[in-house]
Amino acid sequence: MAVAWDRPQTRADWRSYRDAGLRWLAAALVCAVLTLGGVLVALHGPQPGQPQRIPFLGLTIVLFTVGAAGTLPIGLGVLARASAWRNALQREPWRQAELRIRGLSLALTPTGGEPIRARLLTTTRWRVQTLQALDEHELSMVAVGRTVVLSASGADTLYGARRTG
Repeated sequence: MAVAWDRPQTRADWRSYRDAGLRWLAAALVCAVLTLGGVLVALHGPQPGQPQRIPFLGLTIVLFTVGAAGTLPIGLGVLARASAWRNALQREPWRQAELRIRGLSLALTPTGGEPIRARLLTTTRWRVQTLQALDEHELSMVAVGRTVVLSASGADTLYGARRTG
């Protein structure tokens, strides 16, 4: 029995998802560097001990700090989820299931099995809409414990859900 990870498309979809997490971390790093740069510019005034006054620099520093604080946990969360999904994909085979979706709630009916009720882990509008377009279609799923990993042909990414029942 071949596990899901054995398919090259699965690994490519997983890398696509992981890369999104790395982009969030890169955004956090850029915001942190710009915050520190702004602080250094403000502290190096024309005279030693006198801060430099530049219009809107304080607001810019605050915005970059908030940006770093917001993007860092998103990136870390995506990377943690990608790691958990990789473990699931390396242990179980893909199973075909019919998708029924309403909002963030899913019902997945594997071929010859009982329906699995789950809730999407994403609230990103475009990801939810992509799955809503697949309502009543078959897609691939791996269910391990409470984690459900989904993939659709041509989606080039993975979707995650958490069992609710």
